[in-house]
Amino acid sequence: MSGTWWGQAGRDLETCDALYVRSDGEWYIAGTDLVRNVARHGLAGLTVVLDRPEAAGEVFAIGEADELPPEIYNRVLELFRAKYGLDGRQDTENRVIFNLATNSLTTV
Repeated sequence: MSGTWWGQAGRDLETCDALYVRSDGEWYIAGTDLVRNVARHGLAGLTVVLDRPEAAGEVFAIGEADELPPEIYNRVLELFRAKYGLDGRQDTENRVIFNLATNSLTTV
């Protein structure tokens, strides 16, 4: 999946690829490009527009999934492992997973 990152005042920062899963209607994304963007720009104020028909026109705020309740985070982690063929010793343990929340004030 690709997503366009938006900074403050709608400034387009970068388009990048990401791994993704959905659980209970919520999106979760991960990827080294995402971490690089957060390192460069900080988490506050960053939003993402997904290049997915199911999310057409929605702008999402970004949060850290590891701040979710453990049962939700562990379920999402297992979904990443199952979808991308990873096991407990591979990327998911060293990868930051972000959850996406709909930003109801903004559409594209």
